[in-house]
Amino acid sequence: MIDYTLNDGVDTHSFKLATAYGGTLLPGFEGNSGENNANLDVTENGRYRYTITQETIDLLNNNDATGWDGFVRICGTGLTIDKAYLLISDSESLAQCPVDLEWWPGIEINAGVITSAEPGWRIVMDYEVTGEGGEGGFSFTTKYGGVNVPGFDGNKMDGERSVMSVTENGVYTYIISEDAIAKLKDVDFTGYDGLRIVGQGIKVTGLSLVRSQDPSSGIDEVTAVDDNDAPVEFYNLHGVKTTNPSAGIYIKRQGHKVSKVVIR
Repeated sequence: MIDYTLNDGVDTHSFKLATAYGGTLLPGFEGNSGENNANLDVTENGRYRYTITQETIDLLNNNDATGWDGFVRICGTGLTIDKAYLLISDSESLAQCPVDLEWWPGIEINAGVITSAEPGWRIVMDYEVTGEGGEGGFSFTTKYGGVNVPGFDGNKMDGERSVMSVTENGVYTYIISEDAIAKLKDVDFTGYDGLRIVGQGIKVTGLSLVRSQDPSSGIDEVTAVDDNDAPVEFYNLHGVKTTNPSAGIYIKRQGHKVSKVVIR
C-alpha cells in the first residue's frame, strides 16, 4: 500500500514499482505513460494498492531476473511518498496469546504499529480477569510503562498513569488517534519506548490490530447473535463490557443489533 502527495511546482507526477535497480516492472503493475507505459501518471493525492501474486514472489526469488537487486523500488518524480507498508490482512495478531499480563514488562509493541497506522484503526484486546477477588486492571502506556498513550483513559489513577479497572472478562478496544500517531514518533515523549500494555490480574487471550475505521469501536469483535431475543449487553465508550450500567452513554448490543444509548 502506497500513500502519496503531489509536489507543487512541477508538471509531471508519476511513479512505478520495479526491481532490478528500477529496470524491471513488478508483475501486475500497469502504467499509462512513458516508454512501454512503465510509469503511472497521477493527477491528485491518493493511494495505490499493489497486490502481491505468486508471479511477483517468483520474480523476486529469481536473482537473474532482479539483477541481484533483491528490493522492490518505488521510482518516480513529482510526488512525495507519505507512507508505504505491507498490508497482510484487515486484522493482524500483535502477540502470542494467552499472556498473563504484568506491570513489567507487560506486552511490548513496536511504536511503528501506531506511527504507520491511520486514525481510526484499532487495537482490540480480549481478556480474562484472573486477579484475587475477581479484580484486575490494565493500561496502554509508553515511556516504559510510565505515561499513558494518547487516547487511553482508565477509570482510576495510579500516579501519572490511569488504569482501566475491570471485574469481569471482556473486550477492550483502543482507537488509534492522530495525536497518538504524532506523539509515538517523538522520542522525548516515549523515551524511545513503543506501546506497552501493562497490568495485573489480567490474562490477555487475544490482541490484534484491526485496520478499519468502523465506529462501533470493538463491538464487532464480540460474537454476533442472530436471535432478536438475545440478551442485551452494554459496553462503555472504551469498548469494555458493563454488567450494571449507571447513568451515562453506552453502546447497546442485542444479537447483531448495535446502537448508542443514554441511560439517565
